[in-house]
Amino acid sequence: MRSPTILAIVFFIVIAVLLYPLLLFAIEVPQNPSFLGLQVKGEALNETHVLLRIEVSYSGSIPMTDVKMKLAERIFDIGDLHAGDVKSITTIVRIEEFNEMQRAPFAFKFRIAGLYSVEVKGVG
Repeated sequence: MRSPTILAIVFFIVIAVLLYPLLLFAIEVPQNPSFLGLQVKGEALNETHVLLRIEVSYSGSIPMTDVKMKLAERIFDIGDLHAGDVKSITTIVRIEEFNEMQRAPFAFKFRIAGLYSVEVKGVG
């Protein structure tokens, strides 16, 4: 009779450990809606191109892994984000593409603690 009890306890511990990151993330988001910050800036290089600077900041306590951001038709690989991280991406784009990026919705895809896939969409 002890064996089923031990198995049940182990099962609940494993489930609790696996669900902890998701539950903590779900609690943090409403408490801090700006847990994921985004700044997109452009600096004209010439008549046809812009230097695009994207800055992503993260203030949550659960690591976000495999972070990717879609802006207009481009996908930017951000990598992993941990509490307090600020990551920057700099690239050159056409002026038309930059103007489209300013109006286009954006999306972040990431994994919570490497376990749960999430997509967050927003409008610039």
